[in-house]
Amino acid sequence: MTDLKYGYRHGPKVPVVVRMAAAQAVAARSSRFVFLDTSNDNFATLNINASARIFGHLQTSEDTPAEGAEVVCNISKESVYRIPINAGVYAAQGDTSNGANTSTFGDTCDITILAGIQGADLQTVGVGTLTIVGGDESGDNAFVDVVITAGLWATNVVADNS
Repeated sequence: MTDLKYGYRHGPKVPVVVRMAAAQAVAARSSRFVFLDTSNDNFATLNINASARIFGHLQTSEDTPAEGAEVVCNISKESVYRIPINAGVYAAQGDTSNGANTSTFGDTCDITILAGIQGADLQTVGVGTLTIVGGDESGDNAFVDVVITAGLWATNVVADNS
C-alpha cells in the first residue's frame, strides 16, 4: 500500500485560530479533529472515542503543540477530509456483497484514537460526529472521506437535548 495523504481534500475553508490544550499529540498518519473543552478555558482538544461535540480540523502537520499554542483550525462543515479507518469496513454505494445493500456511504461514524492515530470507528456509532461521503474502494479499507456532522458542530449534545 502506498502512503496516503490524510486530512483536508476539498471544499470551502473557514480558518480560525484556536489555542491548544496540553499534551495533544498529532500523528502524521492521523486525522486532526478537535473540540473546545469547556472545562479547560475552551482550549482545543483532540476528539476521542465518542466525543460529544466537534469544532474543526487542525491545519497542522505532525506536532505536539505547547499548551496555549495557536494553531489554525478549519471549521467549515462543508470541507471533506480523508481519514484512516481505525475499526470497521467501508462499503461503497450500491454494495450488495452480502445479498443486501450494506453501504456505509451517508452513515455517521465516531472518532477514535488507536495507537496514537485518530481515525474513524465504523463499527460502533455513539454520537456520530462525522458523516461518511466516500472511501477506499480498493479493498485495502485504509480510509474514509468524511464531513463534520452539521448538527454536532461546536455543540454539547447533552445540553442540546435538555
